[in-house]
Amino acid sequence: MSRDELRSDLAELNAEISTLQTQLARLRVDRKRVFDKLAAIVYPVLTLPDDVTAEIFLQYVRDYRYNRLKCGPMVLASVCKSWREVALSNPRLWSRFDTGLTPGVWDLKPTLLQMFISRSGQLPLTLRITLGFLSPSELEVLDIVGKHISQCGSLDLEVSVRAPFPISTPAQLPLLTSLHFRGKNDVASITLPFLLDAPRLREVKLVRISSLDWRTYLPWSQLTTLRLLYQRSFTECLEMVYQTPNLELLEFCHYGESEPAESSQPRILARLHTLELSAKSSYGIIPHLTLPALRDLSMVQPRANCASILKDLMERSKCSPTTLLLSTDYDNPNDVGRTKSILALLPTVSKLTLGCDDLDDDSFEELLELLGSPICPALTSLTLRECPSELMLTPLVEMLQSLMNLDPPRLSSFKLAIDTNLEGEGVEREDEDAEEWDSIDQLHRLRLAGLEIDIPSKNNWLKNTLNSRVVDVPR
Repeated sequence: MSRDELRSDLAELNAEISTLQTQLARLRVDRKRVFDKLAAIVYPVLTLPDDVTAEIFLQYVRDYRYNRLKCGPMVLASVCKSWREVALSNPRLWSRFDTGLTPGVWDLKPTLLQMFISRSGQLPLTLRITLGFLSPSELEVLDIVGKHISQCGSLDLEVSVRAPFPISTPAQLPLLTSLHFRGKNDVASITLPFLLDAPRLREVKLVRISSLDWRTYLPWSQLTTLRLLYQRSFTECLEMVYQTPNLELLEFCHYGESEPAESSQPRILARLHTLELSAKSSYGIIPHLTLPALRDLSMVQPRANCASILKDLMERSKCSPTTLLLSTDYDNPNDVGRTKSILALLPTVSKLTLGCDDLDDDSFEELLELLGSPICPALTSLTLRECPSELMLTPLVEMLQSLMNLDPPRLSSFKLAIDTNLEGEGVEREDEDAEEWDSIDQLHRLRLAGLEIDIPSKNNWLKNTLNSRVVDVPR
């Protein structure tokens, strides 16, 4: 064949290839369209817009306080190509990391931490670093945190030994708002060699931390939230509180000696609206405070004279708390009486949560009778938690009916939670007699009157019965 004939054949082949490539491209488009239609039927979630998918991912991650390898963004990014693209393009998914929730892979934690930080963009970081005996991998993690300390918005350090702060020289922490120091034992400590330059720092939490020179190195005057848990020295804790005049929330849990060596004039904390106390020795701090803005009060394991010191606090503070969480062990016959004494001092409480741990049947009925009285005239929301695992419906209904019969009725919400550590599932079904049906009928009428009711029951029989609107009493 001549050269011209070969060139002609080559041109024809190129034209045919071009035609086939056009057809192949069209077939690929058709295939993708059919695949997308099939995916919409089999996997409808893949048809969601990327921004909606990203928001779902965020809600999924937020179900856990910090990311875990088995339920964090790494899992989401491993499902399919489209999900990986969404996950990698959303920095918010990668801005939280906890070394304590990735057990057994310490050698990988520095690499994982660096990967999360790099994918978080410039967003503030939420980091929880759990340290053991300062292995090379742990020190590498601390070094990475130190290099990115200016990007930290929340930093939580948990230590077992004397550990250094991630940075050894002064540096600005412009985004830091929350700082937690946790000790796993009584010898744990954190070396903090200089005053933290953190203009946005508002929350500090100290848990069993020794050898922390708090007077020098933390900017106490700018804090609004202070949490002191299991600190050994009551006097030091009291001095910390005195150094934070702008406090709005104080959480205090102390074991051991509760009174300082020398009594002092009660300190006025004009902005403190939330006080959370747990452990009996913690209540020794109340005589040292005046809280005119107190609104939310949490009292766990109140001691015997708690009503007396609470009365003094109310009188000198002239405050009117509206929210109360009260939880006692009910380990002696006087505990319901103690509850009554405390409630009588707080007539302005509208939202009440009572812990009923260790309450026997007789004491629980006594408590229900107390709540059915006008002891809390402003009550609009009532929650009973850690209740006995097997309850009868009738006493509960009688208590609710009493509250709704007040003039005017204020209660709008009632919730009961069962102690999950005990066997049982909630309110038992009594013998199917007129009394039980009367109780169901009253509950239904209370719902129609606007009362929100959440009462667990075995096999959800109560919920199912109420939802079916069974209100006629059998004759």
